[in-house]
This record gives sequence, C-alpha cells and structure tokens, in this order.
Amino acid sequence: MTSAIEITEVAGGVHAALSHEFLKALEIEAALQGVSARLAAEHGVHEDQLRSIRSCLAAIDQLFGYPMSVSVFEAFAHLNVRFHEAVLRLYPYAASLAGPRKRDLVTPFKLPDILPAVQANLGLFQRILVLEQEQHRSIIEAIGHGHGARAEDLLRDHSRLAERQLARDRALRADAIVNGGSNVERQA
Repeated sequence: MTSAIEITEVAGGVHAALSHEFLKALEIEAALQGVSARLAAEHGVHEDQLRSIRSCLAAIDQLFGYPMSVSVFEAFAHLNVRFHEAVLRLYPYAASLAGPRKRDLVTPFKLPDILPAVQANLGLFQRILVLEQEQHRSIIEAIGHGHGARAEDLLRDHSRLAERQLARDRALRADAIVNGGSNVERQA
C-alpha cells in the first residue's frame, strides 16, 4: 500500500490528507471491526474484555492532561491501535477472519508518516483526538448495552472522522488564503 498520508505544503502550512487507496483499506478495516462489535454486542461480551478496553480508554484520557505535542500524539496512536485490536478480538470469529496480525492495523494515524502534519497542526490534532475518544466511549457503551447495530454504525463512522476533520481544516485554510489570511485556528 502507498503511504496513508499525503503531506503537502501550501502557503507556509503543512497539510495532511488521507490517500484514496488508504481510505478504501480503512473502510474494509472498519467494516470488519464493525461486524465484530455488532456480533459481540449481540452475543454478549465478558466484563473482563470491556474492563480491559476501558482501561485503554482511561490511559488515553490521561494523555489529555498534557499539552498537545508529537509525543502525546504518538502515545495516543499506540493506544488507539490497542483499542481497535481489542474491539476486533471481542468476537473471536471476526478476529480469525482478519488472520494473524502480520500487517499493521489500518489506522489514519500511521507513524511516522503523519508526524510532520501533527507538529504543524497541534490544535487540529488535539480536536481530532478529543472527538476520537468520544467515539471510542460511545462504541464501548453500545457494545456493553448489547446495541449491536449502533456499535457497528459508530465504528464505520469513526473510521471517517480523521478524514472529515482534515478536509474541514484544509477547506478553512484555503478559504483563509482566498480571503486574506484570517485566523483559521479561531474558525476551526
């Protein structure tokens, strides 16, 4: 697969976009995780599994106590992979369909590809991380309450969050350039 992240420099800023090929791979990964979450919710999940995932979410929450930086983002990216792998393992048959993890989990936060964009756009990535974490909690809540269809829908939507936020940022910055360079951070 080509690089997940396409980094460009425009008008003195570093901008990131997710490649088309990567978005297709992410869609497939989200479908697999979504089905796993739905089936797990419908068939019941052992409390130990949910406790383990909630522990991962608590570790992510602790990151919000630090100023946003590349190292905070890197820690989030690793915990994010742990979260998504745990969701996939909630339903054993889905995990076996994914096969042994000889490949990396498909994630928009591919390290180190995305780090230049993170460094140049700390505020944007702080917002993305907050939204990601809110969705993580909603996904686990849906699974824990046995709401399979909701969990599946949330995971599919979750896979597009970074793409939507990056596109929104790009549009705001382009508008700011056209309109004389107004403060994009304030608008976002």
